Amino acid sequence: MEMKTANLRSMVFVVALIIGVYAMVVVAFVAIDGSYDVSAPSVHAEVKLPAARRPTTVTTTMWDSAAFEHTSHWERVEGLRDGRFHGSSLRSFFGGALAKVVFTGAGIRLYGVVGRGGGVGAVSIDGHTASNANFYASRKATHRRVFESTALARGRHVLVIEVALSAAPRDHRRYVNLDGIEVVR
Repeated sequence: MEMKTANLRSMVFVVALIIGVYAMVVVAFVAIDGSYDVSAPSVHAEVKLPAARRPTTVTTTMWDSAAFEHTSHWERVEGLRDGRFHGSSLRSFFGGALAKVVFTGAGIRLYGVVGRGGGVGAVSIDGHTASNANFYASRKATHRRVFESTALARGRHVLVIEVALSAAPRDHRRYVNLDGIEVVR
């Protein structure tokens, strides 16, 4: 019994030591680099390039599909390791289903899962029709850019995507499958 307790204590010590070293490395890296915000929530990851390659005014922020508010006709797909941002997406084939995201920036890029079952979503920004986002492709692909806004005035904006109506039978309807967004600041 004493041997098991001693082994358990040794294992706990080793795990604590590894976690402590890892924490010190992360803190040192953040202190040296200074461009990473470790306090950001997991849904929000700021992308910053090293100074030598950083554009002068553009930074982007990525959010996964959880950033969208939506009507009841959407389905959350989670836990996939197929390239979706954070392994999830939000999809619907119900015509008229709405999803929206409020963002602050000078532009936005919408990413989705495209494929043979992909449909069309009508995109508007701040109540003005922007264009359509096409989710159809001959092969399935994840995290594909389906929409990019024109330059917007820096500030708060609302992007809304509406699933286009389809006359197809329910089992042949086309999906709008949202993977994430990228906000241009």
